[in-house]
Amino acid sequence: MGQNILGIIPARAGSKRISRKNVKLLCGKPLITYTFDAATNSSALSRLIVSTDDEEVIALARQQGIEVPFIRPAEFATDTATDKDWITHAVKELQKQGWNADYVVILRPTQPLRTAKDIDEAVKKIIGLDADSARSLTKVSAHPYWMKKLEGDFALPFIDLGKPDEQLRSQDLPLLFRLNGVVDVIDVRNLQTNSLYGKKMAYMLIEEERAVDIDTEEDFKKAEYLLKNYCGNNNSTNSSKQKILLIGARADGHAGVVLNIIRQCRLYDVVGFLDDNESLHGTMVYGVPVLGGIEHYLERNPRSKEGFFICSGDNDFREKMYLLLNNNNNNNLKLINVIHPSAKVADNVHLGEGIFIGANVVITNNATIGNGVLINTAATIDHDNILEDFVNICPGVHTSGRVHIKKSAFLGTGAATIPDITIGERAIIGAGSVIIHDIPAYATAVGVPARVIKQKSEE
Repeated sequence: MGQNILGIIPARAGSKRISRKNVKLLCGKPLITYTFDAATNSSALSRLIVSTDDEEVIALARQQGIEVPFIRPAEFATDTATDKDWITHAVKELQKQGWNADYVVILRPTQPLRTAKDIDEAVKKIIGLDADSARSLTKVSAHPYWMKKLEGDFALPFIDLGKPDEQLRSQDLPLLFRLNGVVDVIDVRNLQTNSLYGKKMAYMLIEEERAVDIDTEEDFKKAEYLLKNYCGNNNSTNSSKQKILLIGARADGHAGVVLNIIRQCRLYDVVGFLDDNESLHGTMVYGVPVLGGIEHYLERNPRSKEGFFICSGDNDFREKMYLLLNNNNNNNLKLINVIHPSAKVADNVHLGEGIFIGANVVITNNATIGNGVLINTAATIDHDNILEDFVNICPGVHTSGRVHIKKSAFLGTGAATIPDITIGERAIIGAGSVIIHDIPAYATAVGVPARVIKQKSEE
């Protein structure tokens, strides 16, 4: 659109009516993550940030690849601070970084039924109509002409039309609409005036059942009911994505890396984690529910249509899970690959199943990558390499041409090889090592040049 469109998700820590409202679970997910999902799937936003003073919100945002470029100052995080206060602060902070917004999209976390389409439509309206603002509206269910105000012992018309009530017919009343807070977009120039929304207000209509603004426990219950019984996957802004289950939910392990890439790059729709650690069952890991044990899930869902990805750096665990899935007598089960969009993979590279390829990886001509292989950030796999099943390549590894790395071998961060090397099954290569000779199976080699310091018997 040729304009800088800034999306801001405001999420201060304080909440008087509902404690920790923004991170309170709604249908198993922190409330704010519904807004994260809608915003990250919008095609209209040039930049998306969270304005908050809440450490837990910061952690959730960063886990989903959403920018938190500053901590909101206390003076703008009170219940008396106006929208104009914190918006102006955010815009000025980004201006200091050399980035200037033309429009600001306000995405409050308390509207979980918002979609990416709502955001895109509002931005289109404000630009297309050259408006001062664009705001979402919903038809009023209780018309103000029927409302009364109390004075002493009597009820008087809130709006006096000079007619008795019995002469007012609902079909004769003008259609009226209320602001619902689902999406508000402003021209940034409004910040220099006394009106945040200006005089020329474009609008978009939101149906009543999606115009839920969570402010009380009752609102939470209503939203939960709508999500479960009416809206279905409305809160999922891209239901056409492949749905997947992640196996292995260790929060401080490879699971977090995989989930962050999937979310940040919008690769798949993650349904949940599977993990045999019973203490995790029913909990959330990075905002994703742990649905239960792996074998138990497969027993209960023998015809599962979801894809699976094994989130573990443990070569033995990946092999065990791979065999479990492939021996489940269900031809529908599918191991998917997670490949960062920045990776450069030659067209004639042969890829197996359940492969992870991280950011800025390069895999050149005619390489073969087996099942369950991990190739982490900025590694280079040169031409005609063969990486057998369950090999683990750490960040910054560089292999030369025609290298053969056998099953379940491990190459530590920054290791490098000369051409025509063979690294044996389950061999371990230390970080920064340079391999100039073949490494036997089950050996541990370190150094420059690498030398074998430990040799295990084959298992």
